[in-house]
Formats: sequence, C-alpha cells, structure tokens
Amino acid sequence: MGKVHFWLHNIGTIMVLTGMYFFTIGEEGFAFPFALTGALIVLGATVVFVVNMFMNINYAETFERNK
Repeated sequence: MGKVHFWLHNIGTIMVLTGMYFFTIGEEGFAFPFALTGALIVLGATVVFVVNMFMNINYAETFERNK
C-alpha cells in the first residue's frame, strides 16, 4: 500500500501544479479540471495512507501482545 500511496500522491501533485501553471497563463478552462483531478488523486492517496497507517498500528499492537 505504501507504493500505491507514493505514486498516487506524486502523480496528483504534478497534476495540481500543472493546473496551477495553466491558471497563471490564463487557461482557466483547462486548468480547473486538471487541478481538480489532481487534488482528488491526492485525496485518494491520503485515504490509502490513513488505511495503511491503521492497518499497521493494529499489526504492531498485536505483535507487542504476542511477544
């Protein structure tokens, strides 16, 4: 899950930054959907991170109890 989070976050960040660039040059019609899609991808990556974090916290607690 870490690799999925990594790639989603990096791809989404590049899309957001590209969308912001298009805003600065006046291409709002193209920039908004591009930036929005990138932001939603970053949001998805964050959800993957939180799920992964809680899965590993539960695994660590189980490991400590069984030591």
